[in-house]
Amino acid sequence: MSGGPGGGGASPPGPLSGIRVLELGGGQPGAYACWVLARLGADVVVLEPRGAPGAAAATAAAKPDRLALHAGKRRLVLDASRPGQDEIALRVAARSDAIVSSLPGRAAEALGLTPEAVRDASPGTVYARATASGSIAAAADAPMADIVAQAAGGLAWKTGRDGDPPAAAGAALGEHGAGAYLLAAVLGGLAQAALTGRGAAVEVSLAGSQIALQSWEIGAESVLGRDSGRAGLGHPEVSPGAIWGAFGTRDGWLVLGSVDAVRFVRLCALMDLPELAARYPDDRSRSAGIPEIVEELRKRFSVHDCSHWLELFSEHDIMGARVNGYDDVIADEQAWANGYLRTRPDSGGTVVAGSPIQFDGPPAVTSGPEALRDEDPGSLLRELGYGPEEISALRAAGVL
Repeated sequence: MSGGPGGGGASPPGPLSGIRVLELGGGQPGAYACWVLARLGADVVVLEPRGAPGAAAATAAAKPDRLALHAGKRRLVLDASRPGQDEIALRVAARSDAIVSSLPGRAAEALGLTPEAVRDASPGTVYARATASGSIAAAADAPMADIVAQAAGGLAWKTGRDGDPPAAAGAALGEHGAGAYLLAAVLGGLAQAALTGRGAAVEVSLAGSQIALQSWEIGAESVLGRDSGRAGLGHPEVSPGAIWGAFGTRDGWLVLGSVDAVRFVRLCALMDLPELAARYPDDRSRSAGIPEIVEELRKRFSVHDCSHWLELFSEHDIMGARVNGYDDVIADEQAWANGYLRTRPDSGGTVVAGSPIQFDGPPAVTSGPEALRDEDPGSLLRELGYGPEEISALRAAGVL
């Protein structure tokens, strides 16, 4: 373990306190993975070349999405054109327990931080990177983008109705999905290093993550040997044979999920449609009659408010939920109670996502500054063993 500071602050140490992580590049997969690591107590240092286009240094202060993903991190900016920066970068890497990179291979080489160079300098350091579609074959160094990942992984084709153009999901599932898998890869690498002293080179791609997120759907199509079609307002595999999807009410939308044979009878009774249950008494007849059943339900749902139906669902053990907009999500008491949302104390009430992970009950807290903090280069270099004269010389040369 690096023994580096957990980002400062008076919060109790998290489960990763004492772990140092070096984040390379401003891409969301690495930024999200490192955001969670920082919230679990790791000391995350974001290394950026000075003036690099698209780097978090240029965007973190201006863009809310970047700001929300850099809580608890420190930032070190180096001039990649100056002699000596690569030695600093390599020393930071060698003193880190893990490196998390969203940079293309060529950009990592420019910093002197290839997996091979890091392994030579520190065999116990985990090197985790996010790529577009994997490091093997022709597209190894292709640029990354969320919509490209959703298209390449099949999600954009499944989203929407038959006959409509492909549609990407309305959230960055390609990049954040890869970030979640990248987080798992880093933690697995840290566990191996703790057991063996050997750091692994681990990799996650945006396209591969999209495939993994759809493992059920892709596997089902392969087993059944057919295309299940577009999702529409439900699920491409489930909706054609079950009551599963979105229904409009008098004041909004709700969804039903997993209405099995027993729940179907119960649903028809509470909606005053007993004849519908009698007409379709078993799984085979109900599956064949889904279009008519759904149409009858749509008519009945539209005569009452969403809250009316959800109260009945709760009383009769039927799975359903209101379709929330982001304003509804922010107002959700359950999300606040579990720490999924929080208010940034330094922002005048701005609401951002909290950690989805809890340890021993209470929500995980940020162990450090709320925003990406410009690190005093001298302070970090002293942690790395640089003396005062060496630091002064690097400042004079323009590296820092």
